[in-house]
Amino acid sequence: LSLLLFSAMITGGSITLDAFGGGTDLHDFSAALFGSPEQGFWAVTSAALLLLIPAIGVFLGGLRLATDVRTPQWLGWTLIAAWVAALVAVLIIVPPLVNDFSRNRSSVHEVALVQPVGQTLALHLLGVMNEEERTKRWSWGFRHGRFNADLDGFVVGDTMRVDEVSVDVESSPDSLFHLISERSAQGRSTKPALTRAEHIAHRLSQHGDTVLVAPYLHAPLADKYRAQRLRLVLQVPIGRAVNFSKSMGFLLDDVDNVTNTLDDDMVGKTWTMTSGGLSNSVTPEQVPDDLPAPLAPKQNDPTPAPPAEPAKPADTRPTVALPNLFRGLSTLVRI
Repeated sequence: LSLLLFSAMITGGSITLDAFGGGTDLHDFSAALFGSPEQGFWAVTSAALLLLIPAIGVFLGGLRLATDVRTPQWLGWTLIAAWVAALVAVLIIVPPLVNDFSRNRSSVHEVALVQPVGQTLALHLLGVMNEEERTKRWSWGFRHGRFNADLDGFVVGDTMRVDEVSVDVESSPDSLFHLISERSAQGRSTKPALTRAEHIAHRLSQHGDTVLVAPYLHAPLADKYRAQRLRLVLQVPIGRAVNFSKSMGFLLDDVDNVTNTLDDDMVGKTWTMTSGGLSNSVTPEQVPDDLPAPLAPKQNDPTPAPPAEPAKPADTRPTVALPNLFRGLSTLVRI
């Protein structure tokens, strides 16, 4: 009965499972999220029954009031037993999974870049993607009474391939371009979260003045999906520029600029870093060339101590001792 009710709920349209790109299906996604596909099946089934059985009870109660038709007593007890069993299953499976998302850690390092010959560094997409692939990313949510899951950007094979890559731009602290990679993941404690973050792999290459960025990250299937994500921050020095190819729009992560231009409208243009932020109304030649020098590497030799301040000369001015007024008054009182 439980399986029939669950199947009826799916076919009835209460849950919509949109395109599962790259061969990914609910079985593969359950294997990536839960400890096993079977555990995922029972978690989804139990959660659905917790919502469906009360609705069936309300329907049967309304039917009895409208038609005075009594339902068999065994059906009521069966629904109650199924609801309690579903509750127990959810309490066993879901809390450990939720706890595995309770901590977040990030692994940050700088990606080696060859400084461009010119004043502009271009960002292009690595690989070929059509328009639908660039605009449709994996997501899930509840809208208009329907649960929608779209796994187009989530592919499970030997590893997990997830389209959780974003690109941002900041001002460089010196006169060089820098690319900072921030890999993040969740875990029940900081240690497993950091381990998952360090296991994230991402493809990136450079050809001359062009950096090619892959839109996907890869993570081991054994790590399970725990919100693995990658954020790339390109640091552009003042007086230098960055060009976004038209294929980069869906990767841009709310990039700040002086005109508050949306990410989709920033592509296909060259943006110059000024003291106020990115601007496409000026060229690098129009920005004053007063760039800070590159940060000097730290040396092992200790920094010499600052010279000691000279001692203050002693005060040799003559002093005059004044009479103690309170002592004189006490003497007069005793007399």
